Amino acid sequence: MGTIADKLARLRQTKAAIRAALMRKGQSVAESAPFSGYAARIDAISTGPDTSDATATPQDMGVGATAYVNGQKIEGVAKVYTKTVSFSNRTPYVDASTGQFKLISAGATANGWLFKQGGALALMTPMSNLGDATAADVRKGKTFTSTAGIKVTGTGNF
Repeated sequence: MGTIADKLARLRQTKAAIRAALMRKGQSVAESAPFSGYAARIDAISTGPDTSDATATPQDMGVGATAYVNGQKIEGVAKVYTKTVSFSNRTPYVDASTGQFKLISAGATANGWLFKQGGALALMTPMSNLGDATAADVRKGKTFTSTAGIKVTGTGNF
């Protein structure tokens, strides 16, 4: 194990090595600083923000974006659109479960896409998919959408 003198020399070498490491981490450590104060200096080293409560997933971020979640680096996988994305020639329908008018069918959704400010999703269908009623075919004062236009007011007297 060595003599006490050997052990003290090794302790001085260890103190010098830890002091040098602290200084590389931005800590100011005087050569005369007592070894007993090194623990507080180690505690003062900034290790970055706590990411343990982060909830982002790769699907939440665009391709090329990175973040740290629970101390792990993740990379975005979602396609990011900055311009208009169009779905054309889709047939509109009413979703039976929600009663909502929809233009995109299952399998052709925008799920997982990210749109940056200025990006848009254009849903297009031929006007012929909306019906062929004319204003005269619809009761006066009621509105409808067809090849005659969007939200046209009927003129028919029934």
